[in-house]
Parts: sequence; C-alpha cells; structure tokens
Amino acid sequence: MYLLHLILLSFLWQSPISVNTPKELILRVFDEATTEPISDCFVLLNGAVVGQTDANGLFKPTKKLYHSKVLLKHMSYIDKEIDLSMLPQDIISIPLKSKQFSIEGVTIKSPKRIKFEKMGIYKKKPRKDYYNSIYGKLGLYIPNKKPNEQFVINQLCIYIVNKGNPASPFLFSLYAGEKEFLKPNDSLRLLGPILFEANKGYKGDDYLKINLYEYKLPMPSNGLFVVLELPVNYKPNYQTKKFGTLILRDDINSIKIGDAWEETNKFYKWFYDKNGWRRDTIYWENYPKKDAVHHGNPMIYVTLRKIKE
Repeated sequence: MYLLHLILLSFLWQSPISVNTPKELILRVFDEATTEPISDCFVLLNGAVVGQTDANGLFKPTKKLYHSKVLLKHMSYIDKEIDLSMLPQDIISIPLKSKQFSIEGVTIKSPKRIKFEKMGIYKKKPRKDYYNSIYGKLGLYIPNKKPNEQFVINQLCIYIVNKGNPASPFLFSLYAGEKEFLKPNDSLRLLGPILFEANKGYKGDDYLKINLYEYKLPMPSNGLFVVLELPVNYKPNYQTKKFGTLILRDDINSIKIGDAWEETNKFYKWFYDKNGWRRDTIYWENYPKKDAVHHGNPMIYVTLRKIKE
C-alpha cells in the first residue's frame, strides 16, 4: 500500500495538469510552430532583466510583477510584451513566433495522405442581430460524430464578428467531454489556459483559426469542451440598448462570437458566472413570449486530421 501511495504521488507531481490548480502565476513559454518549450528566454521589465525561463520553458514571476507588463525576449523569436495583470494565477502558456530563416532550393514532400474532418458549429455567416459575448466564461460542447475513428485536433476555429473589439485578447482551454449536457470537468483539462492575442487592427467577420496540431491532442471519444474567458484585469465598457421592451447591456470592449441560430433543441452553449456553469436554452423563458430571444450555438468548431498511411 505504501508503494502504491508513492507511485500515485509521483504521477501527480509529474503530471502537467493536476486537479488542484496552482495558486500562483507560472508562465510556460513555447514555440508556436512546434510547441517545444523555449529555455533561456529573458524576461525584461522596463528594459532590465528580471529573470529567464528554465529548461522546461517555465518562469515564475514574483508577486511584485503580477501587475506589470514584461517583455519576453529570445534571439530566435519575435519579442512579445505580456501584461501579467491580465492572467489568472495558473500555469499560462505563451506562444512565441520564430524568426523566419529561409533555405533556398529545399522542398519537403509528405508521403502521407491527410484526411480532414470538421466537428462543431460551422456556418458560413452568422445571424446578424445576435452574437455571443463572453461574460465570465463561455463554453461550447462539441460532440464527436465519429467516436470510433482516431483523429488529432488540427485547428480551433472561432467566428469573431465585427462588433466590440475583435482584436481583444482572450484565454482559451480545451477539456475532454464526459457526456452530452454535462458541464466542463476541471480534472479533464487537455490544454490551457492559453493567452491569445489577435493582430492589432484585426476587424473580424471571419473565422479566427488557431493551429493546435503540434500538440498532438486526440479528439476525445466523448466529445470536446472549448472554454473561452476574458483576462483577469479585463474592464468591460457597457452600453445599453433596447430590444423590444427589454433593456440590454452590451460590452463594447470584448470579442463577440458569431451565432449560428438553428431550429434545434441541441444547445451546447454554457455560461460560467458566480453561480458556476449553466447550460443555455432556446428561449429566455422568464420573459414574456413576445420578448423571447431565439438564439443558437456559438460558431466554434475544430478541424481534425487523420493520417492515412
């Protein structure tokens, strides 16, 4: 029994994601293309070096830095400024883009045929009069339509509408699903939270595509949960507007996710607020029927790839 306890403790210590999330901020800096950790990446504050990442690409800021903007600097990568006050106290993955070095006359050909599959909520265009905002956290459950086939997650695709601030930063995480209509389970987290920042000037009205293939994450047989959340220091800017007899508040600072508006009772959207996770439904049943808002799932899907030998 004592040996079994030691084995379990060893597994929990080595696991990159544990049930009990850390109560401190740790940065995990990695190569955007290969997902390999970046060691010896310098962390600068006002031009002065305050630390560097270790062999595993990890850097633990002191609490004095929690409300500062730091610069990540490595000779092989493009510099990136990070506002630490945006980040929750967790292990946060930060991707860096490699500086491009071209090699002329080299052609790489793949001997394998690749099959792609889409799963999730895909439509070419969203509903025009409604969109999904992130209040606290926004989750979408994506059922696995082919649970007996083996796929690797290739891209996460999120339709950002041209409302609010399409370039606003956000965090995303992936969880393995358990069963249809069950809320996300923290113990089944596969990836994240990862900070994503769109290019400045990004105007939206298209799918934002985030490459994930290098993580080699299999599509869970029971489906996938995608969770989006706003940075910790995020400050909403509310504007009010009338919708029939209702007065609605709209945050013009955050990203807005396209709505698929479908005639279906298969609603896989979840919200997280002070009361925890709750699943969305087809109508706001507490309002009079004439004011009911008929809306659908957020336009988020994943592309999967299956390699045929």
